[in-house]
Amino acid sequence: MSTPAELLPDFYRILFEEANDGIFLADVETGRLLDANPRACELIGRTRDAIRGMHHLELHPREERERYRAIFEHRAEAGRGIDRAEIVHRDGTRIPVEISASRIVLNGRPALVGIFRDLRPRHELEHKLHEAESHYRILAEQNLIGVYLIQDGRFVYVNQYVADFLGYERPEDLIGR
Repeated sequence: MSTPAELLPDFYRILFEEANDGIFLADVETGRLLDANPRACELIGRTRDAIRGMHHLELHPREERERYRAIFEHRAEAGRGIDRAEIVHRDGTRIPVEISASRIVLNGRPALVGIFRDLRPRHELEHKLHEAESHYRILAEQNLIGVYLIQDGRFVYVNQYVADFLGYERPEDLIGR
């Protein structure tokens, strides 16, 4: 018996198989997963054979399944949308994802294709950016010399040393001048 991915024309099958994001195909009426690409298998730590037939709710944390049931039903009705979610790897690790879902017809039946983007790299980058910003802010604010940024001829950042030097009580009083 052919799987849904095998029935796709070659070009689309290649896109499905080689995508950097996880892709799950789910039957709208039963909620059962019909297929998954290799990246989806990696995300949840299961083989394609193990995924096929699973209920889509098994991808998510047990205590939040009702919320995900409502999201699935809404996407099946609306036809498309993007949601933030968590999926659970076989080892129990929770993985934040962004799901872009679209309703399609597959073999004459309504289905949802969900593209699952792993948000961990983005979260790591945001954390590093926040840490760097915090370090630079401390460096600028604790500095014993004047530090300021001007954009379009106006102060956008001033440390306390500059405010004191110019006779202002607070650096915020100079912003925009």
